[in-house]
Amino acid sequence: MRSVVVGLAVVTLLASGCSGESEAPEEEPRPTAVSLTGEDRDAFVREVTDLGYTCRDALPETSEHVACTRPGPEDEARYDVVRISSTPDGDQVLRVAYCGAERGVVPAMSRAFLAEVDSPDLRSDPPRLDGVRVTPCRTEAGEGVSLGGPGPTVLRELDLNLLNVNLRRRGWDCGEDSARVDCRQPTPGPGTHVFGIGDQVLVTAPSNRALAGATQALGLSPVVAEAASSCRPGTACEHLVVDGFDLYLSADADYRRLTITELQDF
Repeated sequence: MRSVVVGLAVVTLLASGCSGESEAPEEEPRPTAVSLTGEDRDAFVREVTDLGYTCRDALPETSEHVACTRPGPEDEARYDVVRISSTPDGDQVLRVAYCGAERGVVPAMSRAFLAEVDSPDLRSDPPRLDGVRVTPCRTEAGEGVSLGGPGPTVLRELDLNLLNVNLRRRGWDCGEDSARVDCRQPTPGPGTHVFGIGDQVLVTAPSNRALAGATQALGLSPVVAEAASSCRPGTACEHLVVDGFDLYLSADADYRRLTITELQDF
């Protein structure tokens, strides 16, 4: 009887060993090799344009950095920016990022840039990629992602002393503190006031025309003057990322305003 029990034990061990050999661990799928191309970028820009965005060069005389924005309330608009950085020749995209409330942007990013991996859901199920990093982001407005490497810490710094110098040359009355800008246009009645400290400047003007003139005095691109001319109370005015800065326009019954802020982490 004992020999029968021992024989059964040996058979059981052999069977156990065989099943262990047949259950080899599955290999994880290899990361998919991808690159972000200029053609992908152009397809993506077409999709976000259909969502109501306007894409512009974020710095003058170069298309290396492109920002797509649309009108909206200031607390939402500051996050509602699609950021695209490319090589100088435009052939490769170095980074594309969005972390705002618009739910259509991230799927458009997936379709345009990651077609070879079946357009994955980048927020809930980011794929393993070779050559491109997927980084989730979260803001007060919503959740999003960036593809590629980190962006510049600051796209362009505000030079408050230079603003003082340039406005004085145009006849504005400015304070003596070079660490801030505090300038008024010498006009009768309520005039235009430019005040700034640190990384932000606020321009306050009594009319659209006066605000448009102030943007020219500050050396900003013509598109800013155009946006200032059309900003009306009770409407969502333009939000622009041009000249290296984040520019938000607003209006009420008495004043028109332009907020100029250094753009962080493009």
